[in-house]
Amino acid sequence: MKNGTATSYYESGPQKNPILNKINILERINYWKIVPILKLIHQWRYEKEAHLVLKSGLIQSKRNGVHVRYVIKNKTSSFDISPDQGKTYLNYLRGKLSGNAEDNLIDIINSIATIEARIKTRSYKIY
Repeated sequence: MKNGTATSYYESGPQKNPILNKINILERINYWKIVPILKLIHQWRYEKEAHLVLKSGLIQSKRNGVHVRYVIKNKTSSFDISPDQGKTYLNYLRGKLSGNAEDNLIDIINSIATIEARIKTRSYKIY
């Protein structure tokens, strides 16, 4: 909650300070447009994280100061972002794993890149 208004009902928009908007140009771009670019730039790290989440079932980390959590439970993958520095998590992506390991790896890499794109463009809810 911010100033008595429940922000969970609203998508966050660009910051009102024009100087800050000029600094982070990514905030003006739709997140899905930078997913392929991020996958090219961070391909090795995304593959490593995807293998780790497939093996352990859980990864929690920080991306640009934002807490994220990747969970696989009961053949369902969940990719969450915390709007309040790790106290709670909101689910942004969820999907069923298939029987094909290669397809699962590709889907998880795409999901990790999508979550990171949402963080870079600030298209997630904050409290």
